[in-house]
Amino acid sequence: MIPFPHRSDLIDLHTHKMTVPAGVFAITNLFVQDIHKWPPGHGAAFSAGIHPWHLEQVDRSSQLRKLKTLLDDPMVVAVGEAGLDRGVDISFDLQTSLFLEQVCLAEKAGKPMIVHCVRTYSDLLEILNQHTARVPLIIHGFRGTREMAEKLLDRGAYLSFGHSLLHPASRQALFFADLPPERVFFETDMSSLGIRDLYKRASALKGWSLDEWVATIYNNYSSCFSSSGTG
Repeated sequence: MIPFPHRSDLIDLHTHKMTVPAGVFAITNLFVQDIHKWPPGHGAAFSAGIHPWHLEQVDRSSQLRKLKTLLDDPMVVAVGEAGLDRGVDISFDLQTSLFLEQVCLAEKAGKPMIVHCVRTYSDLLEILNQHTARVPLIIHGFRGTREMAEKLLDRGAYLSFGHSLLHPASRQALFFADLPPERVFFETDMSSLGIRDLYKRASALKGWSLDEWVATIYNNYSSCFSSSGTG
């Protein structure tokens, strides 16, 4: 059975936590090389992907084959995190190649992709100009500018916000209220935050109630994941 949130759930789009609190629906990230660590009977949804940080530590062909197999599992609702990172000393051509291979796997599986993007928003846009992804792309932990947010939204991407939204002086907090709410998600990633903290912060920035955000993010999830064949 494909995991899907209840309407009243708080949705944590991307987390590395292995335990999920009551009332929260989370997509737990799992790196392909760590699949053996997955606890039997874990009931939450998860994503699987090859992270750019790990490209020189793994047999890439083997990992891609494993990922393709994992995507047949209904508990795997998304590919990722996978993407591009100019903050690491790993060939960018290699990163781009592996990213595109994972995009293709996501398209074949009909599942969204959770994208890791560090100092590479312009690179991602250039890639998308040459290869229009046929599944939703969710930019996790978005920390770019207003202009970049608008460009990515124009390309059909979703933006997922994490702990940076809590900092009063962050540029994301300054323009968050102007973004189309139907293209937004929240995530805890590797932080100790609770997802409720981000819902509350978004409520304060937008002037919405918590219930309005719960309904909106549920609808966003339904639209993003159902349209990809995972809902």
